[in-house]
Amino acid sequence: MSKRVKNPEDEHLILVAAAARMRGDGKTQAQIAKKLIKSQPEVSRLIADAVEHDFLARSPAFLSWNVKQSIRDEVDRRYYVPEKLRNKLRDLAPAKLYLDVHLLPDGDDAFAEAAAECVVDLLRHSQVAGIMYGRTLERMVSRVKGCVAGRSKRESHEIQCIPLCGDPVHLMNRGQVNFSASHLAAQLGNAVRNEDSDGASQPALVLEPALAGVPAYFGRKFYEKDKAAAGWRKFVEEIPGYRAIFGRGDGRERAWIARLDTVISGAGIIAKNNPKQTQNEPPDGKAALEKTGDFIIERLKQEEDLVSESGLAKLIYGDMGGWLIARPNLKASDQSIVEQLNKGWTGIDGKALGEVAKSARSGGAPGVILVAAGKAKADMVREIVRQGLVNVLLIDLSLGTALS
Repeated sequence: MSKRVKNPEDEHLILVAAAARMRGDGKTQAQIAKKLIKSQPEVSRLIADAVEHDFLARSPAFLSWNVKQSIRDEVDRRYYVPEKLRNKLRDLAPAKLYLDVHLLPDGDDAFAEAAAECVVDLLRHSQVAGIMYGRTLERMVSRVKGCVAGRSKRESHEIQCIPLCGDPVHLMNRGQVNFSASHLAAQLGNAVRNEDSDGASQPALVLEPALAGVPAYFGRKFYEKDKAAAGWRKFVEEIPGYRAIFGRGDGRERAWIARLDTVISGAGIIAKNNPKQTQNEPPDGKAALEKTGDFIIERLKQEEDLVSESGLAKLIYGDMGGWLIARPNLKASDQSIVEQLNKGWTGIDGKALGEVAKSARSGGAPGVILVAAGKAKADMVREIVRQGLVNVLLIDLSLGTALS
């Protein structure tokens, strides 16, 4: 497979070739605009460019032999998901759920760059976007600013980006995690809005509200043993950022979560052969490298007397942005373990994810975006689709092959 195209001129040619191929397939300009996430006037200009470059005959017919192989490969990768995969996933999803799939290249860097480009385009239709924490999301968000760097201020739009989970404080204290959802939300919001801090070289990472200092998970000892310990939930709800995002639970305030039209999440699994995680991991170029998810480890560190890592692997597929996804047909005692591990979670839950997913529509806000790489996550992704918790899948070729 050819290397991913990075030249700005070639980036334009990818869109031109994609528009030409879709027009040759008989799609209307309106249909092409939805697929490319562009306006209809932009598509009209792309088609005119396609004719000028001899990519498109006036019949219309796609003249593929006039398009460089690297450009054709990238069009395939970005816009032409195999019908077998698309149909399989849509058959799994609840009826009427909007679901789209983007196949992106393998490899940490190439996957993160392609995912960043997709997210920037998808967020053009969003007003309030929430983001979880994850290593894959961290790599992706770090590249968003580069995707919008060449765009004018007129192409940016006002968007509120909020964190949807607290900090994995145990892993942070061990030096295994350096970023949080609050940091990623601030970085993403500033990048998408194309903002700099008074001309400074770094964006102003200022966001209200935030969840800095809010533990992502509280162990059972904080809510099971006595009334004093059970006050942890009330304490968290009084933190200004948490209250603004999730509300008090009494309905007196309209929380940001009630206005969400987009959620960006990763997916964590329990790796069969989990490599030791260190503070500064050297890039290995493999997005498919298996590691147990950070939020799963965060729970296990606090619940060693409840379940082991190998034991938990039999009970869950993994986590979606921190919310554990249980395997089906668990016996009551095992289901209780999963419920206890989710009870201490302070971030967005499965019910709220499902509500955002139900509201997504083609051509509108994207709903729930799942960014996932690696064939080991195939079962996890299938279950997330089956439960109706996702609308847009940004997955690498390895995962796409496993899902097929």
